[in-house]
Amino acid sequence: MTARRIIIACFLGLISAQSARAETACGTLSHMIESLSLVRQIQNDPGGPAYEAQIARLNTVTSQISLPGLIPADPSATRKTERDALIRYVSGLREAVSGAASGHDIYARQALETIVTPAVFDGLSSLEGHWKCSEENNEQESELDGETDTPAFSTAEGRNAENDVKRPSNPTESSSPTRNRPTETGSGNGPSLGRDAVVTGNTMTFFIMLLVMALIGAFFYAQKRARRKTVRETRRALNVPVDTELDGESLRMRLVDISMNGFKIRHSGQIDGQEEITIAIGGAWYEGHIRWANPHYAGVKFKRAIDPETLASVLDHPSDTPPSDTNT
Repeated sequence: MTARRIIIACFLGLISAQSARAETACGTLSHMIESLSLVRQIQNDPGGPAYEAQIARLNTVTSQISLPGLIPADPSATRKTERDALIRYVSGLREAVSGAASGHDIYARQALETIVTPAVFDGLSSLEGHWKCSEENNEQESELDGETDTPAFSTAEGRNAENDVKRPSNPTESSSPTRNRPTETGSGNGPSLGRDAVVTGNTMTFFIMLLVMALIGAFFYAQKRARRKTVRETRRALNVPVDTELDGESLRMRLVDISMNGFKIRHSGQIDGQEEITIAIGGAWYEGHIRWANPHYAGVKFKRAIDPETLASVLDHPSDTPPSDTNT
């Protein structure tokens, strides 16, 4: 029983830890989405009256972003390009708010213009699916929509939102639409590896949890089999008369076998639908639940299993007269 409780406690602890980590990751993802909304507002009106408030809020949001808690250790959860883009994005946010704090607003605005890429949106979309926090982020996005006149960023619109983000002039960068850029599969219309990786990661997690549960079940089954084997080995056949109490009536029956968990008695039809019986063996009274009965025999399970020493004492002196008062 102790081993079972330890395993169950470990299993529940594992689930709680995973749930807590997912909750933390979803919170960080919400801050990332809010930061994208603030970046868009600053880009749309870089010298507006709300600039200082937006930078101050961006500083607060950036301080609450922790990529180690957001990006899982499983490399299949996101593509390398997505992870690198997210790292550059957060690093750019910190440089921008640091520059704004030191009075270099132009540098801050330039930093914000260069950090938003399609890979950032793809990475957030992959992480949103990995941590299963789409519903929470949708609620936050709805709140952001109500707070500002400019729509907030959404990871769901990542592949189209890059058209609304200002880009720095770069002659080496292709002017073709982003949707025609080749993905890591080598095809411009190829599937999103980030989403496929999320599906693969979730499937692996499911099978790992299934394997853990199967191992726990196998352990309990083996433990039960071992216990039954021990009980069978301790079962001893007897043929001695014993005193019993059934529904407050004292009756004489015959004990035909006994183990640490229960016993079997022969009766003359007295047992018919009763649930409990008390038997006098080895100089003491023991209570038990009647598990099955027929016109001649009944199987009884002790309310509390007896230990090997008590069983040995019962086998040595099965018909010893117990005290007059019942001792459970």
